[in-house]
Amino acid sequence: MFIFGYGSLCYPEGINGRGMEKRYTWDDLQVARLFGYTRGWYARIKDFRFYGILPASDKEHLNGVIFEVSKRDLAVLNKSEYEGIVYDLKFVEIEEKEKLGDSRVYSYVAKREFTKDGAIKAPGYEEQILEKIQHWGEDFVKEFIQTTKNWSNPTRSFYTH
Repeated sequence: MFIFGYGSLCYPEGINGRGMEKRYTWDDLQVARLFGYTRGWYARIKDFRFYGILPASDKEHLNGVIFEVSKRDLAVLNKSEYEGIVYDLKFVEIEEKEKLGDSRVYSYVAKREFTKDGAIKAPGYEEQILEKIQHWGEDFVKEFIQTTKNWSNPTRSFYTH
């Protein structure tokens, strides 16, 4: 099975910091696009907000990456991602599904929108993601910023013009 990552799961360092057995490299990740969801600050862990995705119109989309995960590592990743508490692991269909054969893709979907609850955006989270996804190139970064609701990083204008 594959996981669609759309924030800190878009780069090896973000994936590898979760205690899984497999150590991911850039070569293990593939750029992908997901339709019917929107990315924003929809998840809350303790007093901080993080990226989450929520169902949206079929015209909405976001970019990210997919990576294959074993059953053992999925259990570890689920715990790290607060599956069942903050996010639900749900089957999703990516635009590039023909590359996967019979494999299925899942993503962590926010259980509900936590945007007006007094929690603050996790310090440094947005900046770290922006720095790490540079690996995927300027077009990926521009699309990432343009498809993230309430992007607050001051470098946004540099990447979207």
